[in-house]
Amino acid sequence: MSANPGPLTRRPARSLPALLLAVTAITAGAAAAWLLGAYAIDAAWPAPVAGLVSALAGMRLDALPILIGAGALGLFGLALVICAIVPGDPVLREILADGTPGQAAVSRRDLALRVRRSVEHVDGVQGARVSVRRKRVDVVVRTPVEDTGAVLRRSRASVETAVEQLRPVTPLRPRVRVARTR
Repeated sequence: MSANPGPLTRRPARSLPALLLAVTAITAGAAAAWLLGAYAIDAAWPAPVAGLVSALAGMRLDALPILIGAGALGLFGLALVICAIVPGDPVLREILADGTPGQAAVSRRDLALRVRRSVEHVDGVQGARVSVRRKRVDVVVRTPVEDTGAVLRRSRASVETAVEQLRPVTPLRPRVRVARTR
């Protein structure tokens, strides 16, 4: 085992752009193979696309449908490139940032679970929903209590305490909202 196994907080694989590109390429390749194979065997285009092929063959490259199709393909490619370049949210959050050597990390799901359990122990809270984003912790507290202001203050203090105990390397801003239940 190596002395430095690498960081615990890695970026996720960019599988969505790769999947979209693969599906698009396979679909286009299969359609082209079918068309060319049918043309090679029968010396004519297949009946379902014969009209489309003859219409496309008669168009100039500066025709509006050709330009719209090229623009759409260009936008699709640009969207795939942007999806691949923009880094994803790390799978694990580095925590316990202090002078002690070493690295500790926790998953976003576990961090959300810890915050939710902390908030659910507050008086007046019936339940909570927590989601951890890149730089924010979103908490929605459900309460049957009419004075939601007091529940909001206590819940916000509980969330801040739970986050501060973990001391994440990337600071997380808590956003707490209260939803009154009947």
